[in-house]
Amino acid sequence: MQMNNTKIGGRISEIDIIRFVLERLNDNAQGIKFRMGLTENFLWYKPMSELSKLINKDYLYDEETYESIEYDFVPTLIVIADMGLTSNLDFLSGSGSVNVRFLIPADDPYESELHRLVIEELRDTLRQGFFVSEVPQRPYKNNSAVGTYKTFKFNTNTGTINYGGQIETINSKQFIELDFDIDIDFNDMAIIGNEYLIEMAIKNGENSYSDYERVYPISVGMGVAHATKDKQEQFVDAPKTLSNSNVSEYETAYFKYEVSSNPNTMDLTLFPIGSIIKYNNTYVRVDSTTSPFEEQKSWEVHSQWQSKGFSLVMDFIYRKQYSNEKVGIITHLFNDLVKKKFGYNIYKIRISKYNLEADGTWTFEYTLFERNMIMLANETVIELGSLQPMTIPFAVSNIE
Repeated sequence: MQMNNTKIGGRISEIDIIRFVLERLNDNAQGIKFRMGLTENFLWYKPMSELSKLINKDYLYDEETYESIEYDFVPTLIVIADMGLTSNLDFLSGSGSVNVRFLIPADDPYESELHRLVIEELRDTLRQGFFVSEVPQRPYKNNSAVGTYKTFKFNTNTGTINYGGQIETINSKQFIELDFDIDIDFNDMAIIGNEYLIEMAIKNGENSYSDYERVYPISVGMGVAHATKDKQEQFVDAPKTLSNSNVSEYETAYFKYEVSSNPNTMDLTLFPIGSIIKYNNTYVRVDSTTSPFEEQKSWEVHSQWQSKGFSLVMDFIYRKQYSNEKVGIITHLFNDLVKKKFGYNIYKIRISKYNLEADGTWTFEYTLFERNMIMLANETVIELGSLQPMTIPFAVSNIE
């Protein structure tokens, strides 16, 4: 295949980041609209004061009733403080720091409080957020494909809401400014860790387990130890014959075999050309019209994996059992680790891969593994006097 510089990875721009943030802001429980720029396709013009002069209202035209419907919006300014990209020919990822500013109407205290609560909702939604969005791939040449999109994954986190310290009057209306920061990580291909669903069950009988219960480890590590077994396959059929040999050739031969069956009755394809076979103090040599070098090229050695061990390490925060948790896996793990009253339990662990779709739904893709495991004996320090959350390190080993 000829090398070229054709990019497989997607493109993303600052305007795409701004549009993504606006999409998230407008997806709120109260249906309040946030606006920036002159139009949806002219976002890089950012006059907050000009927007406010419109008395923060706009109109939608209803084509069925021929009416203009008035709706409120929040003047918004999205500023990308920093945006960095890391890419090669087939992958693009990056991060950005975004500051979002809002002008909240301050004349009506009830309206102001509603807008403040919506901004709190957005801040909480974007904290530990995981989203998928379709980013348009704009052509830079006339002969490029037009109207294509690339799926990007976004991880978001938010900071503190900064409440304004003064009232601003615009067009006889009073506004107060609020803002918060958003940290955004994005990529167009990579698998994210929180796309995996981790579930555990505990053995409660001779051959029965409890129902699976989802667990939320703060970190997961897997280890697999392997050994290899060589398997040789001959792709060229080299006719072979046997001729008499002697002990001195046997002792100096690179390939030599001692067998318990008569070589004349054996499959000679199992022996390389030039090898010496010993049988009942007699020696024979494997010959062929094919040279040893030609035969060597026809042999391919495969490394056949044979799993020798599997381990899994997860860290959990010890917490109270949720009302929807019927098994209480966290409590069992804590008892295993600290109390050890009834000895170690046997667990069944299942990790499944899901894919977050652009419409916000999760689609099951495959099960990474499902195994019966037991906690390894270890010495662990639990800080009982600390004000920090207690962490349960869970190290297990495959028992199958």
